[in-house]
Amino acid sequence: MSMLRFRLGDQVFALGVENVHEVQRMVALHSVPGLPPEVLGVIDVHGQIVPVLDLRQRLGMESKTPTPASPMLIMNSQGHTLAALVDQVEGVVRHEGTLPIGAGWDCVRGVIDLEGQITVVLNADALPTPEIEAMLATPIRSLATRSISNVR
Repeated sequence: MSMLRFRLGDQVFALGVENVHEVQRMVALHSVPGLPPEVLGVIDVHGQIVPVLDLRQRLGMESKTPTPASPMLIMNSQGHTLAALVDQVEGVVRHEGTLPIGAGWDCVRGVIDLEGQITVVLNADALPTPEIEAMLATPIRSLATRSISNVR
């Protein structure tokens, strides 16, 4: 299994490469009233309005103010595109063994030793909280279009 390995602080995490479309540097965030607390704002990714998830906050870690150099993982979760802010991207690694399932561990698929580093493998489909899931089900583009048309 190929995984994209990244860091949040001193902790090492990974996501299956099948869930990650690309890695981008931070761009200007646009705030939208009423977003869940784990969502920093929205960005435009190739013409699509995409929410930016503060992965640190989602995983119970202390938030960190993003910089222009902060990487974001543009990923698929439950058939929706979202961006996840991370501290550092280490690259693609391969895990040949079976991946233990982290039953009942929120969004964790398992914990493995990957190239000598304890790595927490996340389940991309479990990253959105129910509040974020509801937001993803709402057409964000139509919300943005509606607010722009109200300005005219």
